[in-house]
Amino acid sequence: QLMKFAARWLFHRCDNVVIVDASWPAYRDILECECRRADRRINTVAIHDSILFQQVTADEVVAIVESAFTTKKCDGLFLPAVTHDGIRLPITRIVKTLESKHGSIPVVIDGAQDFCHTSSTLNTEHCDLYLAGCHKWLGGYYPMGLAFYGRRRSAEFVENVLRQMLTDGELDDPLLRFSSQLETGSLDGSTETVNLGSLFSCFGASLDATEERESVFQERRANAEAVVDLSQETDWRLVSPSPELQSAVVMLEATDSPASELPAKTLRTAFEQEGLSLSAYQGGRIRLSMPEKPLSESQLQQIQAALHAVS
Repeated sequence: QLMKFAARWLFHRCDNVVIVDASWPAYRDILECECRRADRRINTVAIHDSILFQQVTADEVVAIVESAFTTKKCDGLFLPAVTHDGIRLPITRIVKTLESKHGSIPVVIDGAQDFCHTSSTLNTEHCDLYLAGCHKWLGGYYPMGLAFYGRRRSAEFVENVLRQMLTDGELDDPLLRFSSQLETGSLDGSTETVNLGSLFSCFGASLDATEERESVFQERRANAEAVVDLSQETDWRLVSPSPELQSAVVMLEATDSPASELPAKTLRTAFEQEGLSLSAYQGGRIRLSMPEKPLSESQLQQIQAALHAVS
């Protein structure tokens, strides 16, 4: 629902928006739907395979996006800070480069895989709207979408678009509607029953996240490197961008083994039976998200044993 709102806000401001082919597919579908409704344009920049398989650098990624933005005469930007398969895009550098040449532009960032992953500090200075969730790296457990104001220049317009979509019933989100009514003192007397559990769990997780944890990303990366090391003794091959674009996600691909032919759901189930929870994709790829606490020797051994068993 918040992505629907972000798409409406973006195409209220922009005629021609740049996105990348590494964006989350469901979010891309929402953008394309709103683009058609508003009779606007989207330009998709192909960077995903170049980053994962050709080891392009952060400088090259900035140059590719800037070239597409300029050539296609774009005026808006939607980017994931970290992709679902662990690519950490140089968001701040991209935005600064574009705005140094084109002036101020509307920017929406998908921070679902970035929030409390690469840093414990929320950095929204480079965007107007930042989307995230409390149940991923924040560890709030109950799913709930979060949206943060970025630059103050857009705050009033963000509020106006949100208010209008809620009033018109275009956002089907009871919790968002209820919380907005509480904030504005405009309860309508017929609000439906709303589960507030996610608010409480998110609040508790947020308190934990405000503690001094500047080394959180380095700790996650140390775990990632340990998993990469042990994977070299298995039939799984690392799929990774250049070091400056890496996150605390480890992507592995089955090589010359039956696992490469398994459906994603079957592959995930096979690892669950070995005590390992991960995401699986077609083509024999798996995604492991690293915890911030050091993996124990027994945990590393369990991961390696699972990789040997499912191959």
